[in-house]
Amino acid sequence: ITTLPPESRPGVILMKSIGLSMTLEEARKHGFDMFIRKPVTPSRIYDTLASYYHGNTPHEMADLVIPQEEPEASQYANVRVLVAEDNTVNRKVIVMLLKKLGIEADTVSDGAEALKAWEQIRYSLIFMDCQMPVMDGFTSTRHIRELHQSMLDSGLQVVRPYIIALTANALKGDRDKCLLAGMDDYISKPARIRSLAQAIERWKFYSDTPPILGKR
Repeated sequence: ITTLPPESRPGVILMKSIGLSMTLEEARKHGFDMFIRKPVTPSRIYDTLASYYHGNTPHEMADLVIPQEEPEASQYANVRVLVAEDNTVNRKVIVMLLKKLGIEADTVSDGAEALKAWEQIRYSLIFMDCQMPVMDGFTSTRHIRELHQSMLDSGLQVVRPYIIALTANALKGDRDKCLLAGMDDYISKPARIRSLAQAIERWKFYSDTPPILGKR
């Protein structure tokens, strides 16, 4: 594979066992472009692919390079963004940080309102708190996914919303729990501008290159 011309050479990702000690530089000497730790999980595959196509080193997406300059507001002028968060202070902080990134967002305070809001406006990007009154973020996400699928089944061409979990939990396995509920990404609270920017970069990658990640 390494002898193929660059334009026709596929990327090669090493599936590395936990006991195998190897740096990225060493992996590249053997012809690999990236490596992914085993056991391989869907979220780990997603992170590695996103990292590979962004040209970054292997990680859990925590060190994704973000431009230092704030993006122009016009970059997101046509993007409909929803923040579902029951805590008033958290909600205001997230909206303020998104505004610094050039994004104007609508807000709701529980999962039921988030479901109703998406049904009416079809937001492209949703920041979803996991623990909310009336309906939690996990349930709301599942209902949104079911509603979206029913729209597709009826012949409507509706873009699948990208849902980013907002949670105060930082325990191992929380990310997988969010993904299993139908969420696409995960941010630990308190939200910071860097973590929001990283999530938006991943959403842009997903929305610009859906064939790479497969149909969602």
